[in-house]
Amino acid sequence: LPSTGQLFTLPRVKTNRRGVLSFLGYDPVNDVYKVLCMTVLRVHQERGSRVVSEEHQVYTLGVGQRKWRMVECKHPHLPPTRTNLPTKGLCINGILYYYAWIQNEGALISFDLISEEFNVIKLPVDNPCIVNYTGKLAIAGGINNDGALDLWVLEDASKQEWFKVSIVVPSWRDLAGTNIGYFRFRGTLSTGELMFSTPSCVNYYFISYNPKENNAKKVVVEGIGDPYNYLEVYFDHVDSPMFLSL
Repeated sequence: LPSTGQLFTLPRVKTNRRGVLSFLGYDPVNDVYKVLCMTVLRVHQERGSRVVSEEHQVYTLGVGQRKWRMVECKHPHLPPTRTNLPTKGLCINGILYYYAWIQNEGALISFDLISEEFNVIKLPVDNPCIVNYTGKLAIAGGINNDGALDLWVLEDASKQEWFKVSIVVPSWRDLAGTNIGYFRFRGTLSTGELMFSTPSCVNYYFISYNPKENNAKKVVVEGIGDPYNYLEVYFDHVDSPMFLSL
């Protein structure tokens, strides 16, 4: 936790496979955090591989039993190597979402943290960039040099309904400067502002766009790392007064 400096080490996952993938989410009904874990045969996955994730397990933080529990997954799938993804898993309203391959096609996998059941949602476009757009999951395309961006927003997961939103960020060329080809949409703040950033630590800054007022601004962040480090960005972080315990 950033405010307390707490670090928690989870029990070791017992497996003979080389790769272990994990995602963190919050179960609002039982008021607990859960970690979803799965194993893969190789550390680096490839699209079209017949290998799928296995040994799906859940660890619940803050309960008495300190162990992983096996859960059933009826949908064979293979998440890509996380370092190759523009965004990782996303948790919204007790549902954990992540991008994965089903044979040669991209798909959205949902895991209900309450019922602990998996489902597959068909993507409108095969794009691994999943973001939180005003409280809903969205697939974000790339933003072009004129500041235009298309989003596919998940309206109803049970009916697999999506709708398209097109955005143009004003003064994009002036704000992005020489990094114009490297920005990605990272999600929205609770204020409704849309956030864009790059993975570079060199002269790091992000761009905030307020769609209500139709204005954008550049925010420079100084003193972060060196030019050889990869940067993970998390916006709209709020610490909970609840202290996690294993």
